[in-house]
Amino acid sequence: MESSRHQPKFGIGAVARITGIPPDTLRIWERRYCVVEPERGHAHRRLYDRADITRLTLIKQLVDQGNAISTVAGLSEDELKEKLQFQESVASVLGDRRGGPAPLVPAEGLRVLVFGDALPLLWNSQPREAFGLRLTGIHSNLIDLEQQAVQEAPDALVLEFPSVQKDTVAEVRNLMRRTEVKRCVVVYGFGAKDALRRLDTPPVRALRAPADLADVARVLFESVPGVVADASHPIIAGQLGKVSPPKFDNRVLARIASASTAVECECPHHMVDVIYKLHAFEVYSAECESRDDKDAALHAYLYKTTAQARAVMESALERLIEFEGIDISEPRNDA
Repeated sequence: MESSRHQPKFGIGAVARITGIPPDTLRIWERRYCVVEPERGHAHRRLYDRADITRLTLIKQLVDQGNAISTVAGLSEDELKEKLQFQESVASVLGDRRGGPAPLVPAEGLRVLVFGDALPLLWNSQPREAFGLRLTGIHSNLIDLEQQAVQEAPDALVLEFPSVQKDTVAEVRNLMRRTEVKRCVVVYGFGAKDALRRLDTPPVRALRAPADLADVARVLFESVPGVVADASHPIIAGQLGKVSPPKFDNRVLARIASASTAVECECPHHMVDVIYKLHAFEVYSAECESRDDKDAALHAYLYKTTAQARAVMESALERLIEFEGIDISEPRNDA
């Protein structure tokens, strides 16, 4: 608390110059969306710290890229960074076709048809080609959408329903069968638990409203053909988020396992075994030769989930090492 009082504070004018957000806009964002909660100084003046400025800068970048303020205002700083990284990755891949790994999407973007009442209002102010998606039609009538889908065979459908019930699931499945569209995202307000469980299965994905174009793009890219099992690929990296490198090499794990015999608890030994196997499978998933596009997408997913599980177990092992007082330093050679 003492250190926070000594951090530099900035008035609203300085913050506006740094972030590029006009003072009036900043006040509206704070009042309507609680984007930040600045301190109040003399005469009730707003005082912002560096964390506030960082958060506002990220939000401003996302809004400038076409995201509605209502869809990003409640995100954490990590979520803002991940969303921004994903959108920049999409822009990078679509903007550079001169070589490198195979792109996830065609150069013109995924062709998408949209149905709904609120989505057209949310998306009409954005470019028809954004985040790797190319909106070829926006409809408020499912019959009109179906007719265009049959004629043009789009890559995906995006359907908006205020509520999802059992008949909604049947309606969506029948629509996909008649149009032969291979991917679909349903944006919903509320839904029965059982109906959502039945709906949110490939090739259909369900997203809770509000959802912007970037959210829909992220979900569609998870199942798009052509995914390569390469964690260095910009889109794959954006989907995986931050996959941390291993905290322990094999030599350290071996020392932890041997030290565990000196204490009553055998958990360190068992956890070392789990972490070693997770890391081995993580490497295998990244290097496994793929038979086809679907196989490649599956291995990218396996790599992601295994790496995340390994990182969680490593954090638990760190806590256990501290609790048991296990010395993991390199043994000295006095010879």
